[in-house]
Amino acid sequence: MKRKRNWLMWLGGGYLIALVVFSFVMPLLRSSQLHPTGVDTFDAVTAIVDKPFLDRGGQYPLGTDELGRDVLSRLAQGGRTSLIIGLTVQGIALLLGLIVGTVGVYAPKWIREPVMRLTDAMFAFPDILLGMLLIGAFSSASVANPALRSIVEQGTIPVIAALACTAWPSIARLVRSQIASLKDREYVVAAKASGASTFYIVTRHVLPQIWGILLAVSMVELAGTILAEATLSFLGIGIRPPNPSWGGMLNTARQNMQAHPESLIPPAIMLSVSIFALSFVGDGLRAKLDPKNR
Repeated sequence: MKRKRNWLMWLGGGYLIALVVFSFVMPLLRSSQLHPTGVDTFDAVTAIVDKPFLDRGGQYPLGTDELGRDVLSRLAQGGRTSLIIGLTVQGIALLLGLIVGTVGVYAPKWIREPVMRLTDAMFAFPDILLGMLLIGAFSSASVANPALRSIVEQGTIPVIAALACTAWPSIARLVRSQIASLKDREYVVAAKASGASTFYIVTRHVLPQIWGILLAVSMVELAGTILAEATLSFLGIGIRPPNPSWGGMLNTARQNMQAHPESLIPPAIMLSVSIFALSFVGDGLRAKLDPKNR
């Protein structure tokens, strides 16, 4: 069983490395391939390069979409969007989770009790429903700066803000439970008796013990974040067209499913395999880095 888990972890890790290279390099290569004259403003992701629903082959390995855009370029850009959003959300969730989880153990009771009750209350709302409500609030907020307004209208910032608000409670609860289980250890008690600050104790004695399980859980949470972003984009409230995302591509393919059912396959495969790969890596890391498994 352990050997199988290791094999799946390395397989998932290899796929994730390939996904990063594909997502960040392929759009650049496709722009030069589809427009070899080197026009700087040409973007293979959004440019209409040929007829709609062109069959696979030639310079279009995956064909074109309903507007005649290169599917391979948009698939790669969709991967970049998912990775950027997922990693940003998990970074914010880890930071907030560490702060709230530490407060839930070391802060005075009149502070930690309301904070942890708020954390528990966040679990009462389904993530997708809460994300939809938050995206609506962020998107409808008036933005005076035109440049910032255009960025917000793309959907990336509202999606990141909404998903980060739904992701941190689970990290906070995990951090709180881990710190609570370590606070009475001899080395922690000795550090506290010597006058060490809470920040010093957490960063020097607690975090080195829990970073492995946090990394493993974050990989699994990253898979959930990518799936949530794809779901929101599929529902039409995530990443706005013409900016590609796997969920948006699935939504477009659904609308043309009767005439061109094959258009569902590329984004569905990329989304499914990416989620499985992250889950495999997270499971393998948990088995290797969790102190309980050593």
